[in-house]
Amino acid sequence: MLRHVSIPATNPAVVADVLAHLMGGEALPFVPLPGAWVAFAAGEDGTTVEVYPATTCMVPGALDVAFEQTTPRTPAAPAVHLAIETVLDTRAVTQLATQHGWLVREAQRGPFFSVIEVWLENSLMVEVMTRAMVADYLSVMTAERWRTLVMAGPPPA
Repeated sequence: MLRHVSIPATNPAVVADVLAHLMGGEALPFVPLPGAWVAFAAGEDGTTVEVYPATTCMVPGALDVAFEQTTPRTPAAPAVHLAIETVLDTRAVTQLATQHGWLVREAQRGPFFSVIEVWLENSLMVEVMTRAMVADYLSVMTAERWRTLVMAGPPPA
């Protein structure tokens, strides 16, 4: 089970706050890395998203992971995304992203499930799912169901 992930952001505090809000939790500074924040989901399962300054690189240190700073750059859209379940409804998700000036839209993932795309800082895409969307997602996203539904090809017309 995935417990946490780290993502880059130009403004880690804002991004972590929005993610925490979506997950019904709380954002706090990420002490191991100055300027980084961590978004905690509600509940006690340890689900978190660490949000690092976009200029941070993670490298192997002598004994443990180390962080290095690179020159400031305009963040490109990385080939990274995450999907999270939200405690909010679609309207509230849209309103939250819009108030930050971020692209937000409902999208269909094939014939299987839908998501709300929230483009954090208009750079990194997060698929936000309401509880109803999660039910559809879970109807597809197991290895067995994927083999049966997805790899078998499109349904007959």
